[in-house]
Amino acid sequence: MVTLAEAKADFSLIREWEPKEDNRDFKVLWHCNFWDGPLSGVMMFEGREHWFETLLEGPVGFNLEGEVLMGRVYAIVLLTDEQIARLRSDHEDFQRHVGTHTDYTYAEDGSRSRAIGAVRKDWEKSGYFERAKTREPLKLSENEVVGWWGRTRFDYGDLLYDIRPHDKVKRPRYD
Repeated sequence: MVTLAEAKADFSLIREWEPKEDNRDFKVLWHCNFWDGPLSGVMMFEGREHWFETLLEGPVGFNLEGEVLMGRVYAIVLLTDEQIARLRSDHEDFQRHVGTHTDYTYAEDGSRSRAIGAVRKDWEKSGYFERAKTREPLKLSENEVVGWWGRTRFDYGDLLYDIRPHDKVKRPRYD
């Protein structure tokens, strides 16, 4: 068994596992954190909800024009029934008071999309974020990683030596 904490510390522990594919092996249901794409959230995998979380991000290869391809690698994390219930409850609260813009749907062609503008007009008055700050954070670091997905394999070889752990990526701050 490889835990989320172990996979974050050393991707090589799961790197040789067959990567999973969106809309074939799993479907993203909603994201919880987002920065130019989902960072973490909930997916349907093997008939039940699982957590997904960014393990690595950064340059992962080159396209045919020689441009750098950026990507993310995500862990697929097994959840307990209690954790699933908590995530569902928190998400329903978010949908009710903030919006459904973090929810994903899949078209017949397999493409994934979300309703970006589906934010409630009065979300700032809902008190959701004040309530959310008082919730005990879910502790998933000791949960089992059961798979991974993301962009890592290219014709020019695996260039993962340039990928940085997610928590080491410097993002611009906007004040």
